[in-house]
Amino acid sequence: MAETIKFDPGFNQYIQSFSVNIGYIYNEFKRFKNFSQKQFQFQRFYATIRTILEKQIAFSLGCMLWAVYIKAQPTAELEGNHNTGTEIPQEEYCSETDFTINYLNQLPKDTEYYLHLAYQPPESYSKIMNKYKEFIVLNNGFVNTKTNDDVKLPELKSVSDEDLKKIKETIDEVVLSGDIPKLLELADLIID
Repeated sequence: MAETIKFDPGFNQYIQSFSVNIGYIYNEFKRFKNFSQKQFQFQRFYATIRTILEKQIAFSLGCMLWAVYIKAQPTAELEGNHNTGTEIPQEEYCSETDFTINYLNQLPKDTEYYLHLAYQPPESYSKIMNKYKEFIVLNNGFVNTKTNDDVKLPELKSVSDEDLKKIKETIDEVVLSGDIPKLLELADLIID
């Protein structure tokens, strides 16, 4: 088995820790004592919050799309999986995902509280994140994932050869452009 497939097609270069970024933003505006100042600061950061949330969801979806694609390829060794052979507790490899799932519930409350706006993240966001958590738990944080055959998928929609081609083309495009949210256009291919 001389063939290899990248564990990460190139998404990681565009993603930062969601929990760290959100923590930084909240620390920035919560340091103000006056409510109107907090409101102003939250409003200032609101577009950024929504953007990094969208990127986090798209990244999670992208990982599953990539897994669907590589599972359909001939057996090959995964290149660049730094988790292989390590021991990572579930709380650790799920922490960012759990934070994101919890934040999807928190953001509408904060938007209402600070901006008096009704905001509901797209329903697909929760579906994607719950499937993604199932995906990383099924794979035990990818510590024993050496080949594409080792990758386990949660229950997803079946994809056609045409869908696989579209997934690969979109991933290649996103890796070149850095436009991670574009992956969200493919959610309906694998998520009910």
